[in-house]
Amino acid sequence: RTTVFGFVTPVSAREELEILRDSYLTLSETMSDPILQITEGFVILFANSAVQNVFGYSREEAGQLDMQVLLPDAPPGEFRPWPIYQRPVFGRRKDGSRFPIELSAADAQVDGQGLHTGVLKDATELHREKTQLMLADRLVSIGMLAAGVVQVRGTASGSVLVRNPRFSLAFSSPRTVR
Repeated sequence: RTTVFGFVTPVSAREELEILRDSYLTLSETMSDPILQITEGFVILFANSAVQNVFGYSREEAGQLDMQVLLPDAPPGEFRPWPIYQRPVFGRRKDGSRFPIELSAADAQVDGQGLHTGVLKDATELHREKTQLMLADRLVSIGMLAAGVVQVRGTASGSVLVRNPRFSLAFSSPRTVR
C-alpha cells in the first residue's frame, strides 16, 4: 500500500517505483533549468531536456559527455559543489561560447556510489545586470567626487565653473569664479 496524491492505494513495490520514477521525470522535465545527475567520476547519468535550451546538447548527447565539457572550470575528475559557489562558474555551450551559471547542487550516496545532482541556471542576464549596477555605482561615486571639488552652474551665456565652498574650506583654498 502506498499513498498516491493523498489516496491510500494498494500497489506493488514495482508499481510504486514506476509511480515515483514517472513523478520524478515529470518534475524534472517541467523545469526550465538543466538538471544533471553525475557520478564522482564526472560522468553524466541523467540530464533533463532543458540542457538542450541552455547548453545546445540534446539529452542523449549530454549523456555521452563528461561534465568537464559543460563546466570547463570545475576541478578535473571531481565535482564538489561547495567550492564552486565561492567563485564564478562558467558553462560552455555546444557552440563553444562561455556563459555564467548559478549552480545549486546536492550530494547523495546510492549503493555506496557518490552521486551529485545539480541545477544549473543560465545567469547571463543576472551577470549583465550586476555589471551595469557596478558601473552605475562607479559613475555615481565619480560624480559625487567631482561635486565635492567643483560645481557647474548654467547661465544664459554658458556654464560657470565655481569651486565648492566646502571643498575650499577643507583645503584652505579661496573660492574662485572663472
